[in-house]
Order: sequence, then C-alpha cells, then structure tokens
Amino acid sequence: MNGRRPCAPVASLRRLPALLLAIVAVLAAVLVPIPGPEAAASQDVPSLSGVEVSSTPASGDTYALGETIRVTLAFSEPVDVTGFPRLKIDMDPAAWGEKWAAYDSGSGTSSLTFAHTVVEPNYSTQGIAVLADTLELNGGTIRSAASNTDAVLSHSGLDHDADHKVNWRLAPPAPSVSGVEVSSTPASGDTYALGETIRVTLAFSEPVDVTGFPRLKIDMDPAAWGEKWAAYDSGSGTSSLTFAHTVVEPNYSTQGIAVLADTLELNGGTIRSAASNTDAALSHSGLDHDADHKVNWQRTEPNRAPVVNTGTQ
Repeated sequence: MNGRRPCAPVASLRRLPALLLAIVAVLAAVLVPIPGPEAAASQDVPSLSGVEVSSTPASGDTYALGETIRVTLAFSEPVDVTGFPRLKIDMDPAAWGEKWAAYDSGSGTSSLTFAHTVVEPNYSTQGIAVLADTLELNGGTIRSAASNTDAVLSHSGLDHDADHKVNWRLAPPAPSVSGVEVSSTPASGDTYALGETIRVTLAFSEPVDVTGFPRLKIDMDPAAWGEKWAAYDSGSGTSSLTFAHTVVEPNYSTQGIAVLADTLELNGGTIRSAASNTDAALSHSGLDHDADHKVNWQRTEPNRAPVVNTGTQ
C-alpha cells in the first residue's frame, strides 16, 4: 500500500488551490476599474483659447503716461500661477516698441491678466499689438488647478489696434467728482440721534486710491457752529468714496444736513487715480439742507422723544 501512487482524482484535488489562485489573478486583472471621463479630463493639459486687450484708455483711444495696458489670456480650464510669468506686447512696429506685460492677476481662474504701465518713451500711433507665442514662465509656473499639469504656452497674437494707441507725452485726465449724495439714513424716522453716523458719498469719474485722512464739510442748521468735518471712511480703490460724521453733543439741525460745495480737502493725505496715479480734482457740487436728514443729539434712542433743555439739568 505504501508504494502505490495516489489515484488521479486525489492528485487533481491537490492541484485545485493553485488553479483557483490563477483564476483569481486573471479576474483581478480583468476587473481593474477603467478611468472614467472625469478622471481622464482631470489630466487634460491647460491650453490658451483666447487673447484680448482688456483695458481701455481713460480718455479717447490713447493711453497716457502712467496709465496701465492690460491683456487677458483665456485658458481651457482654471490654472494656478506662481512667480512672474510675462507676455510681450508691441507698440509701433520696431524692435524698441516691444515691451513685457507682467502677470497681474487671475491665479485660480481660467483668465490671466498681464499689465504694462505707460512710461517714457512708450509711443504707438497704430495701437498696441500682442505678439503670438511670447508667453513665458520667467522662472514661474502656470499649471492646471485640478491636476497640476503644466499649461501649454503657445497662443495666437493680436494685430495693432487703433483703439489702443499710446502716447507717453499725454498727461492722463485727472479723476473728478461726478456726484454727491447723503448715503446714510436715520435709524428711525428722519432724525439722526446721538451716536448715529451720517455718511456722505462722493462718486468719481474713475477708481481712486486714498491715503491719509481726507475730509469733507457738512452743515447742520445754517450757522457757523453748524459746520462739521466728515472724515474719509471707506472706498479706496473704487470710484465711490464715503465720508462719515458721528452725532455728538451739541449736533442739532431742524432743517437737515447740507453738504458744502468745494470743501473736500486732502488734510495731508492723497486722492489719486488708481490707474495713472494722477491727483484727483477736488472741486464738487454741494447739497442743500434736507429735511429727511435732521439731527438731534438729545435723542438717544430711535423712538425716544427729544429732551428739552430747560437749563435746570
């Protein structure tokens, strides 16, 4: 008995585990998930789909000294930017007319903006052009925000455009005040109470940057003692600046507040064009006394009747 070979069925059973392992291996290879469209899309390489000059001259069709020319590149998907990529623009066709526009904004989106500020001797009677295939990383990166894949840098150009001429000899127009309004309202009714803030907003012809403490004069009942300064409050970088005055004793006006014309002053600060750094013109219209904006410092709560000072308090 000990010398007999195992019968065929027994030998087959002993080989069964190895056979099962082989089958499992084949099935695992077959059933490996195939990346779907979304996974494949995440590996797409960002490419440029559009080029445009996205700025306009402050006046007419010509950028003046200190104004900024902006070019926007549209990508096929959102991209992240590091460092200082740049793009070449051209003024009148000549080697000296080629200038670099530096990366300005847009990281995390599908539109990147590049900027060049007009300096001496920038000049172009034919308007600026964007030179094809001049986007370069300049030591930085432009990569897919989804997959971190490097973007393709090739792109089309734009011909010289007479709507975007350049003349460094031109002085940019000064920002000017185009509107005045009382932009606050009393908490209750038509009268500001003690501690409430009166706000006046000046609209400018273009966005302006503010430094320091400019101020604007308002007037309560017509009398010298009714004139008060409203201090700069907010709006730098936009075309609307707001000035504020908080009601304190003895602020009082039965006729409502007025805004006095041509009283905006820098008070040691600056108000300048955000585009060209040109000082703003400070002249402006005023507003008459407005009965919807009365003032009574003796009113300490919105629904409380005014307290009459009898001299005994």
